[in-house]
Amino acid sequence: MGLAGMVLSGCGGSGGGETSGLPTLGRMQAGPYSLEGFVTGQPVQVNASGASITGLTGTFSAVDLRLNNPRAEQSLIAFNTATQIRVIDWDGGNERVVFNHTRSIRSLSWSPGGSVIYFSDSNNDLYRVSVAGGAATLMFANAGYAVVSPAGDKAAFVRSGDLYTANLDGTGAALLYDPASSSIAAIDWVVPNEIAVTFGGFTYRVYLNGSISGGSAGVLVGALRTTPNHVSSWDSSGDYRYAIGRTFPGGVSVSSLEVNAKGYAGSASSDDRFLVIAESAENESSAGTLVRRPRTLTSATTVRTAPLLFGTISAVACQRAVTARPIIGAGTAYGANASGVIWANSGMEYGGLAVLSALTPSTMRMSATEPTSTGPNVLYTVEADRITKINYTIDKGLTLSNLPVNATTNGAIVNFASSTGEVLNVLIYSVTRGEGKPKVERIGNRVRVTGNLQAAYAKGKNVLPSGASQVTIEVDGTLR
Repeated sequence: MGLAGMVLSGCGGSGGGETSGLPTLGRMQAGPYSLEGFVTGQPVQVNASGASITGLTGTFSAVDLRLNNPRAEQSLIAFNTATQIRVIDWDGGNERVVFNHTRSIRSLSWSPGGSVIYFSDSNNDLYRVSVAGGAATLMFANAGYAVVSPAGDKAAFVRSGDLYTANLDGTGAALLYDPASSSIAAIDWVVPNEIAVTFGGFTYRVYLNGSISGGSAGVLVGALRTTPNHVSSWDSSGDYRYAIGRTFPGGVSVSSLEVNAKGYAGSASSDDRFLVIAESAENESSAGTLVRRPRTLTSATTVRTAPLLFGTISAVACQRAVTARPIIGAGTAYGANASGVIWANSGMEYGGLAVLSALTPSTMRMSATEPTSTGPNVLYTVEADRITKINYTIDKGLTLSNLPVNATTNGAIVNFASSTGEVLNVLIYSVTRGEGKPKVERIGNRVRVTGNLQAAYAKGKNVLPSGASQVTIEVDGTLR
């Protein structure tokens, strides 16, 4: 059954109609999203050049992303530049700073749901910070090179040169392995029951029962899953040239692959198809470039390059695969009861998402422009008698940015890229009728919006803090 039939079964009315007496949807699957609530009008759908975009008004108690086969291309990469924590899309787009720390970053890892980044610093403290940004929270101290388990319930860390595990609040700290006369120099936790550990110039696999196996030469800069039960270490030799040692049970290394570049940090993708490496040329002594390589190391794709003066990369972590991620609902950053949801998808591939709430949900109404051969963008207009909350996604990891609104915000224009479904801009305004109400018109490949605009956002930043009476939107979302 199509979307309209599923959503509107027994749900008459139009955008802005009354909601009383309408049946609940239960859990309805619409592309990669699962929605719960009731709808007050017809879906507003646009079949764009590369994505299908759908908007609904009503009251939605929950929206979840559901992916049966999540892929690396749908995830983010976290890395540091000295004291900054940054994230970037898999293809190198949407790079942004998540947090500015006061000390150097030593390690990074993700929560299972992909919404939190854990990091340890040069003071051996473990913190957590939302991928959307904001303040960091200290988890516990004396936790060198800390990484969080795949289940997200424990941390492994180095204390006095030994390997420890503990609960995420620091309680239950227990010694897991003592390397005797050596000190642990690097760790990575990829497989639930194994931690890759470097000491004495060799990399080993330490099991959660305290036993150890392996012993490939080199310092660990990353680790990857080779079967569900054990890890193959990714090592760096003394000159930082790195290789993958394919290690099987019993610690027997049967082959290795090597490249002529220096690797300083890295991480395996969530689906174990790729490695993301902080790399440098052999004549450089530190890394400012992120490179993506298949596990065969046969090719390289530059994800991000920047002069070293912007900071050396010493930690990299690929976002974990998620098959279900709550976006709206109890316990989420947005909360429950959105009044409007607009999402883009191509089959089960998701694009951007915008979520809005109104003081009086029944007043929310929605419309959209059709894409044309000279206009590669789709603009949705959403209005209500006071919009109280607007969130939209700013990257391929579906990180929501919360836009400031005030008591006079009654309208929003959401700009989607018709090829990818990415949300490029959100423009907000107060006047919804008569003179001053924004007017949208296409001029070749551009879109011009004329009216009393309160603000305009791109990548979560207000590029018109003083408002404007007219803006021009370029194809890529640039505002002029």
